[in-house]
Amino acid sequence: MFKTITVLSVIMLTSCASQFGSRHSMSNETENQSTLNGIWESHGYGYVLQLKDNKKKLYDVSTNHCFDKGFSSKELSATLTDIKQVNRQTIQAKIQSGITDYYFKRIEKLPDTCKQAHQKNHAESIRYFIDIMKAHYAYFDLYGVDWDKRSEQVLPLLNSELSDTDAYEIMTGLLSGINDAHTSFIAEVNGQVQRYSTGRSRVLRPALDKAFAAQNGIESGSTFRRTWFEKHKNNIEQYILKGQYQYAANDRILWGTVDGKGEVGYINLLRMINFTESATIQDDLNVFKAEMNKIMKALKNTQSLIIDVTTNSGGHDEIGLAMAEYFAQYDTLVYSKFALGSELLPQSIVVKPNGMFYDKPVYLLSSDHTVSAAETFVLAMRSFPQVTHAGDSTRGAFSDILEKTLPNGWEVGFSNETYLDTSGVSWEGQGIKPQWPMSVFAGKNIDQSHLQTIMALLKKITR
Repeated sequence: MFKTITVLSVIMLTSCASQFGSRHSMSNETENQSTLNGIWESHGYGYVLQLKDNKKKLYDVSTNHCFDKGFSSKELSATLTDIKQVNRQTIQAKIQSGITDYYFKRIEKLPDTCKQAHQKNHAESIRYFIDIMKAHYAYFDLYGVDWDKRSEQVLPLLNSELSDTDAYEIMTGLLSGINDAHTSFIAEVNGQVQRYSTGRSRVLRPALDKAFAAQNGIESGSTFRRTWFEKHKNNIEQYILKGQYQYAANDRILWGTVDGKGEVGYINLLRMINFTESATIQDDLNVFKAEMNKIMKALKNTQSLIIDVTTNSGGHDEIGLAMAEYFAQYDTLVYSKFALGSELLPQSIVVKPNGMFYDKPVYLLSSDHTVSAAETFVLAMRSFPQVTHAGDSTRGAFSDILEKTLPNGWEVGFSNETYLDTSGVSWEGQGIKPQWPMSVFAGKNIDQSHLQTIMALLKKITR
């Protein structure tokens, strides 16, 4: 899953992947440039790519709109990588050499809307938002939303006199009831940045909000949650790993053994991103693999392993797949994915062995805070026979984020993809149900609940 460091994804502070927004290594265009020249429309995703010799342009397109993404040719070459021609009518590309294959079909010319000037007011922005959501949002049925009906109700309200507040309220109304952690927008309302988002954790966030309300020492909810997270890590350091802990990969991995005998290993993947300052896929992967090789070598003689992703809010799918390689004995299909509106079959995602096979029992612990790339990691790990999934159901937000900029400058992101497990099941909205249900954050004391769950799991696997 491709994670960008764009305005939207930084402010969202979740594991939401977005397409076409980051800068990375130069592209590897394996075909003669002249055969790539032309106008190419994506299968799904709402993009048109214009290639002419060494010049590139990318457009956001919908039924009635077209906007130049504003990337230079150099920036596009750094973002859209591994371009190759499948046949005369089709090209394939990746983003930062990530796992997702993006296919484009040749079209005769740029859509006429790409040559038209568009108004940049709130009314036109909302019309575009309605248009792209209808074309690409994958889960209206899941959340019981009649988008056409909602759109019809707001269209008469759209005029050039709409204020920031009016536009914000219309858009929040349109998204009401869509409890999707990967659907949100960022707006500037009367000079203040506002973020609208839904899809928070079902258990952990309410428990933290309740604990915050019951105290008076910390005035800010966000400060309270950060303080709790430090306590959470301290519990792992001192009570689970008995002070014999180590951090790795920019402190995104916490690991050790849980007893003096070293029989049970413990790895907490705190995030799937930001292992490096750049946070690009390849930079993060390089550091992650180097550090995990050291960790798995140190833990190779343990008799079992706990992998904890209970507070992991995601990052790059590629990180989770790299982690899964340690548990693959042979090439293993772990899940598939497809975009709404694509005419292609789902893309199969396969994990290949990396030569450091861990064949002893693995216990993967998740919670309802486990989301996005952390969830696709859970999907992958459940494909291996030595892995048992324990804890709470995951959040249920798998799709990469399809990110679009509205004419008024507001940023929107939403789910346009479906992920399927190896049985063809989508866990979107409900989350992946564990084989061993264990409540992680529902205990009476939110400072101790996770620790108590780990102790209960240890008792279960070592008795």
